[in-house]
Amino acid sequence: MILLLPRLLLPRAVHSPPPSVDTVESRPVGAFKNALLKLKTLPATVVDIHQPAERFRLITLEGEALKKVQWRPGQKIQMRLGGFTARTYTPILWDATEGVTQILTYLHYQMVATTPGTLWAHGVGIGDRCSLSAPRESLNLSALPRPTVFFGDETSIGLARALKATARGFDDMTFVLEVTSPAEARKVLDALNMPNISLVARTRDDAHLSRVEEILQQSLESSATTQFVMSGKARSIQRLTQFLRARNVPASQLNSRAYWTPGKTGLD
Repeated sequence: MILLLPRLLLPRAVHSPPPSVDTVESRPVGAFKNALLKLKTLPATVVDIHQPAERFRLITLEGEALKKVQWRPGQKIQMRLGGFTARTYTPILWDATEGVTQILTYLHYQMVATTPGTLWAHGVGIGDRCSLSAPRESLNLSALPRPTVFFGDETSIGLARALKATARGFDDMTFVLEVTSPAEARKVLDALNMPNISLVARTRDDAHLSRVEEILQQSLESSATTQFVMSGKARSIQRLTQFLRARNVPASQLNSRAYWTPGKTGLD
């Protein structure tokens, strides 16, 4: 099922906001490698854009090249933004019959420099042509054992929503997100029909992660075999991983992918 909220046409960005570092990957490549990337990219057209909250864009892409593409929930794609620049996103869904996929972008307004990811997500318009890579492995959610605790932040909402496309959907899942604005995040979750998610407001000293640790501890007490999926900010993932390892949680129950860290690009 393709998510189509009431259509909202976004104005093109004249003065771009500070950058997005949703899952990012930006690095120069040689001419030969760039030629190979072009051969592997899939052309598509932006056919719908929604803004469920100020910092979020739900972008729908369509194209013949997207048909008959194999996709598993949790896989990532690279959007080619021109030149040698790319940004990595996690599709919410992929309809290979219709040739349609959707991504949710988040704009990190608190960052200092402007990045191509923000320029694209903020200024893209319906009808724009783009190219993207075929889906690649990142986190495999298709056969994730349950019960499972999913931790992330604003950049993880697309990954969390992709779980709905798995055989077990949201069954026996606990979701907790650290967010800058719980009210804004709730608008997005409601638009994506994801009501049962705990939101923990960020604090500058990361004291809010103590509340997240309490939720992880409760899950372990309910089932020692609980799986943990952690994505989003690298430092938060590192702290929670240490918390779980101190409680003898084996590596086989830990699944993590850092999407961003302040001041760095090239993660995931």
